Amino acid sequence: MKKSLLLIILALMLASCGLTDSIIVKQVNPDSMIHYSNIYSFDGELADEDYYVLYFTAGDRIPLRIVLNNDYVRVDENSDINMIAKRNIYFMIKNPENSSNRSNYKISRNSRIFISFDAVRWSSIHNSETLKEIAGFDEESVSFGFEATNQDGIRSQLTIENR
Repeated sequence: MKKSLLLIILALMLASCGLTDSIIVKQVNPDSMIHYSNIYSFDGELADEDYYVLYFTAGDRIPLRIVLNNDYVRVDENSDINMIAKRNIYFMIKNPENSSNRSNYKISRNSRIFISFDAVRWSSIHNSETLKEIAGFDEESVSFGFEATNQDGIRSQLTIENR
């Protein structure tokens, strides 16, 4: 009875994730996890129909496309770079309640996305305060600058670091 009540409370907490500013503690079912490299070849069913977890392990390359196009500057169309995970990163994708095709593991605009670094404590990707707390850093520093050398000419640099 107590276990069922705890599961119901956790389910309610997860269902209201988009409405809360707190960290969610949820031990996910390992059978609901997919390594990112298997997402396109995955053709089975996951253990939980309400969510799945897409994860990267330390050393994995994470493709990142940079899109910048405004009145002043733009980025070349082929501006993909690879970030390299320094530790495990988990993304829980909570599907809409009325999703009719659970075997189609795509992220829609109605999906809620959470991030974790231990697969237990989760933050909405849109909540910077709880994200900082689960990531374990106090501040993030973002700087943009220019440098010029005789060999390379002018170069700009974007630096994002945590402290």
